[in-house]
Amino acid sequence: MVFMDASYKGLTSYGYALYALVLVNQTGRGVPFAYLIMSQESSAIVELCLNMLCSRNPNFYPRSVMIDRDLKELNAIREVFPKTKVLLCWFHVLQAVHRWVTSRDGGNLSPDKRHVVIHAMTSMKACMTEEDFVTVSTSVCNDLDAQLGSNRVTTYLKVHWLPHAALWANFGRLFEHNNSDTNNKAERFFLALKY
Repeated sequence: MVFMDASYKGLTSYGYALYALVLVNQTGRGVPFAYLIMSQESSAIVELCLNMLCSRNPNFYPRSVMIDRDLKELNAIREVFPKTKVLLCWFHVLQAVHRWVTSRDGGNLSPDKRHVVIHAMTSMKACMTEEDFVTVSTSVCNDLDAQLGSNRVTTYLKVHWLPHAALWANFGRLFEHNNSDTNNKAERFFLALKY
């Protein structure tokens, strides 16, 4: 499992983004093995950097990569490593949903209603098969519509999260991935670097 994350503090003031690719050592600590420093961020630039990494390390082909839901990273990884399984950090999935339901677009939901939405996401994540996910997500969405009195949240989930469930739900994680659900190994590295 490779953990990939970018930092936007420090070098950003100079116009650069710093990406780190992190592996877990024998003690369970995240250790960076590659840095990508770029002045422009796009899928093409991230792809170029990953191709350069591969050209210098021809045997490097990760089985899986954990990312925050960054489409630039996702597209680049899928282009360079088409057989690699990409997983989304569960914390960042919940954070994105929480931010949306507290926004004006998301209806500025009360804490009680936000809890209902997060509980629904957790129920969907627990599904161990895609078939179970379809059944549970249908039921959960119907319940959410009834409890919230609107289909605003379920419309958002159906557009932004349900089609990509294999990236965050348990049925998409049925392989050896160090039991990692979050990108904390990379996040922790950046925290140490910044402070």
